[in-house]
Amino acid sequence: MFIEMGVKHSPPEDPTVKYIKEEAATFVKDLSSRPTTKLTYNMPSEAPTKGSWQFQLNITDETNNKLTIEAFHITIPVGNVETDLFARPKITEGSSDPPENRIQCTVSEPDRFIVTSAISPNRDNHTMLFQVAAKDKTAVFGQLQVTFTGTLNELAGKSNINIKEIPPKEGKDKPEDSRTDLVRNMTIQKK
Repeated sequence: MFIEMGVKHSPPEDPTVKYIKEEAATFVKDLSSRPTTKLTYNMPSEAPTKGSWQFQLNITDETNNKLTIEAFHITIPVGNVETDLFARPKITEGSSDPPENRIQCTVSEPDRFIVTSAISPNRDNHTMLFQVAAKDKTAVFGQLQVTFTGTLNELAGKSNINIKEIPPKEGKDKPEDSRTDLVRNMTIQKK
């Protein structure tokens, strides 16, 4: 009996886990894969861990298809854990002044694009959403530089930047399946 307790035993496989392993492929085999983004995105892959920092997200249409775009939703992690790129802005209660270390977003062509965002990050998921919208939804896209400036979160780690393309609802660049988001995830390593 004493020897039996020292021998490792593997528990029997959970029936639910077994079912998923055996049947999952049949459920997803007919699903189409997510389409890739239509535009090309470039940004730095590394960042320092201290101080104010600015980075550029360069967006270009390298397809020569003269694409149109309605908007971009760019989500940046904000807070005080390893995965947050920028520190949470300090908002003074009852003040109408901008936050101390606010995160700013500007575009290279303000006559063609407008930036909107919340003053402070979402408290539930530590993200800040920036919308970059085309003023003329029928204009050919070409290229755009989006610049972000903020105070870095001082913890080293990987931060994921999520970019969602919002194609036009009408016209030649309207997606075949409007239920599918065109999403690109990019990573910045803080060292």
